Order: sequence, then C-alpha cells, then structure tokens
Amino acid sequence: DARFLPPALGGLPREDAVSFLPQLVTLESRAFLAALSRLLERRQGREALFTPAQLLVAIHGIEISAGPSPTPSLDQVKAAIQACLNNRRYFGKEALALTLENMKQMTPLPKLFMWTVICMSRTASELGPFILGLLREITPKVWGAREQWQGFVMCCKLMAPASFPLLAELSPEMLAAAAKRLPRPLLLNLKAFATGERCQLAEMQRRRVVEVVDAAAAKPPAPKPTAEAAAAAAPAATTAAATTSGATEGSGVVDNGTDDEVE
Repeated sequence: DARFLPPALGGLPREDAVSFLPQLVTLESRAFLAALSRLLERRQGREALFTPAQLLVAIHGIEISAGPSPTPSLDQVKAAIQACLNNRRYFGKEALALTLENMKQMTPLPKLFMWTVICMSRTASELGPFILGLLREITPKVWGAREQWQGFVMCCKLMAPASFPLLAELSPEMLAAAAKRLPRPLLLNLKAFATGERCQLAEMQRRRVVEVVDAAAAKPPAPKPTAEAAAAAAPAATTAAATTSGATEGSGVVDNGTDDEVE
C-alpha cells in the first residue's frame, strides 16, 4: 500500500526511492507532500535523497498509463508535478530553472515538458525571461513533435507581447504554422511589433512577418454549417474528436485550434 511508503523513504538508497515514485504520485495530496519532505530533506545527518530539480525530473520520467494499469495516470502525474511547482519552499526559482535546463537536453523531451513550462510561466512569473530564452533554444526540437509544438505555441500566446521577438524570429514555415493557432488580435499586435520603431529585426525579417501575418489574418472564419450539413457531419466529427483526444492526451495540451487551454 503506497500510503505506508513515506515513513520508510528516508532510509532508502536513491535508486530504490526512484522505483517507488510511480506509487508515490498516486497518493492523495497530503500524503504526497509528506513524501516530498522525506525525499528532499536531510535525515539523521544523511544527505537528502534528491535535490528538488532531480526529483522533478524523475517525476517527468514516470511511465504514464493510458488505461487500467498499475502505472499512474496522466492526471496523477500532472497533479504531482503541480504540487511540486506550488511548493516554493523546495521548488524555488533556481530549482525550477535547473529542472528545465536538465530536461531540455533529453531526446525525446518528456511528454509533459511543455505542459510544465506553461505551468511555470503561470505560477513563477519571475522565470519569464528564462523561459523565453529556453523556448528559443528548443524551437528546432519541438518543431518536429506535434504535442510539444502545440505547447510551444500556447506558451508564446500566454507570454505575449514578451514573446513577439521570438515569434518574429521563427522561420516562415514555423511562423505560418504558429499563426494558424493564434487569435487574430494577437497576430495584428505581432504585426504592429514587427513594423514598429523599437523592433530590431532586419528589414527582410520585418517584411516576412508582415506577409505571414497578413495571410493568416486575412483568412475568413469557417462558415457555420447548415442544420442539414451539421447532421450529416456528426458521425465523422465524433470519430475525428476521438482521434484528436487520443493524440493530445499524452501532453495535457488541449488541441482546440487556438491552444488556449491546458488541462
């Protein structure tokens, strides 16, 4: 029973403690926080089993179950990560930054990497400049990973207008893909940034941003289907929705076309 694990954690070697993490993240909130203290604090003169960054990275490495299984669910792992992010006693600015630094070097990136970046951008605003620098570094890495790319675009949206220089530096292909997932008002503000006096982009880059934004913003919204068309499309829509849900579930990013939600 995982409820009996926290008191025993202090006497375990780190390798054994890591093997128990999947069980620990299934604990209710109070018991999980008790386990955190056992893992992160010195006991009887012994070094702590983990530094905060080591523990948070290890939680991201937990195998996630897609159905009935002994392994924890996506929601349980996300709840454990969120509990860590909310516990600023252990997980301060330096620990959070080090966590992202360590994870960005992994190939592939952990499933919940961008979900965690988004959460940090909301709960630790002092990390804003660091996160923008991180996004710039990992752009090529997330471009080829659909779920991570969705999270990248969502993070840029949430951090606008501070993210405008980053968006403006994207390749034409990347910027066009991002523009499809950004709301029109934000795109127009991005265009204003690119054409403004304070923008330090080269003239060619400015024109490229304007062209991409104009093309994306000019597209009319999809027409509302008639009642007959909606009824005919219902079965196909149900199938498509199920497929999309399965594709995005692993990252926790809701794919609703505008990337404005994180579960």
